Amino acid sequence: MNYKAIIMAGGSGQRLWPVSTATLPKQFCRITSEKTLLQETLDRLDFLENSQIEISSTKNYQHLLEKGYSKHSLIIEPSSMDTAPAICLCTLSGESRKKDDEILAFIPSDHYIANKKAFQNDLEKAFSFFEKNAGGMLLIGIKPTFAADSYGYIKGVLAENGFGKVSNFREKPSVEVAKRYLEEGNYYWNSGMFFFRRSFMREIFKKEAPAIFKGVSSYLETQDVRHYSSLEKISFDFAIVEKIRDHIYFMPNSFDWSDVGSWNSLCDLFSNADGNYSNKNDNKFINTKNTLLLNDSPLNVVLNSVSGLNIIISNSTLYIESKKEALNIKDVLKKL
Repeated sequence: MNYKAIIMAGGSGQRLWPVSTATLPKQFCRITSEKTLLQETLDRLDFLENSQIEISSTKNYQHLLEKGYSKHSLIIEPSSMDTAPAICLCTLSGESRKKDDEILAFIPSDHYIANKKAFQNDLEKAFSFFEKNAGGMLLIGIKPTFAADSYGYIKGVLAENGFGKVSNFREKPSVEVAKRYLEEGNYYWNSGMFFFRRSFMREIFKKEAPAIFKGVSSYLETQDVRHYSSLEKISFDFAIVEKIRDHIYFMPNSFDWSDVGSWNSLCDLFSNADGNYSNKNDNKFINTKNTLLLNDSPLNVVLNSVSGLNIIISNSTLYIESKKEALNIKDVLKKL
C-alpha cells in the first residue's frame, strides 16, 4: 500500500498562552519534554520514511519549519484559511497527487502520546482498513477516561474486526451530558486523526465543496495566491465531514493521549500525588496542592499554602488562573 502521513502544524495555539504565542505557537514549543511537540510527533512517525511524511502549515511559520525541520516536504498555505482549504491543498498538492490509491493520514502536530509503539501499531491498523475499503474516511476515537467538556465526541458501535461505523458526532457537551455519554457507552473523543484515500477525498471536495476545490486547483496551477486567499474560511468538519457521515468509520485507540489543550490538561498528565506539577526542580511547593507551576524564567519560585492554581512565567509574563473558574484564554487575550 502507498501511504503518507501529513502533520497539521498551522494552528496558532492560543490556549497555552503565554508560552504559546502567535509568533511561536504550541507545536514549536517545549511543553511536555525537552523536545518541541512537533519534534515529538515526528519521532512517533519514525517507522515511516522521510519521503512518506509531509508537514502542512501556513506562510507565517514557514521559516520555523525550514530552519528546524528541513528533512521533510512542506505544504504551505499562502494564507491561513482554516482546515477545509488546508486539507484540500494537502489532498491536491505534492508530487504524489497522481497516486489515486495513496492513503493519507492526517496527524495533529501538538498532541501528547505516551506509548509510541502502540501509536505506531494503531496507524498500521488504520492503513490496513483500506485494504478492504476503497472509499470512506476513518477516524481514531479516544476511549474517554472522564466526562470531558472540552472535546468533541463521536458515537459508534465496534464490529468484530475492530472498526465501526460512526453514527453521530457531538459538539463539546456540558459535563452533565458528557457523564451521560460515559454511562451509555459507545462514545469516543474525537482525536483529530483521520485517514482517507487521496482519490476519495478529491472527489468529495469536487462534489461537496466545489468552490474550495476550484480555488485550490487554480492556486496550484497558477501560484496566484488570490485564488486561495479569496476562499471562505471554513473548517473541514463543516465543509466536508457533516456531508459525508454515511462514509465515516472509526477505530478506538490503544495509546495514551492528550491534546494538551489547556494548562489543566498538562497538570493532569504529570502531576504528583498532591496534584502538583512543576517543570523545574528549583521550584518549591509548601503545603500546596493541585497546582501547576511552569517557570521559564531564572527565578526560583516558592509556593506556600495555595491550591487550585495554574501559574505560568514565560515570555516576560506572569499569568495566574484558577483551575476551576478561569476564563477561556482566548477571551482573556481579547481583554489585553
